[in-house]
Formats: sequence, C-alpha cells, structure tokens
Amino acid sequence: MTSQIDPVCGVQVEQQNAAGLSEHQGTTYYFHSEECLSKFNQRPEQYAHKPDGAPAPVVPPGEENGRK
Repeated sequence: MTSQIDPVCGVQVEQQNAAGLSEHQGTTYYFHSEECLSKFNQRPEQYAHKPDGAPAPVVPPGEENGRK
C-alpha cells in the first residue's frame, strides 16, 4: 500500500482509499475528503508542494482567504 499526505489538511491517505485525486503541474495529489479536494482545486497553488519538495505552508481553518 502506498500512502500520501493530503496537502490541504495533512492527513495520511492510502492511495487506493483516497476520496479523490487531482493533478497540478505534473504532480498527483491525493485527498482524504471531497472537501479537501474541492479546496485544492479552487486554489492549488496555495496547497501544492513547492518545487524544492518542501510542503506549502498549512493554512489554519478559517484563514483560507487571509481572514481570521
């Protein structure tokens, strides 16, 4: 079994059990919920890993649009 990290919430996801997946700039991302998939698809650049492999900063819930 291969696991990935949901880039939106940080939950570990088994690829075969993922609620969805999305491709961004040649990388496939796996999601534990449809809500995380939807958030990613709305703003993939916010959640996708940086080119150096470092994860994008985690945005706390409620602050997705720069609001607290």
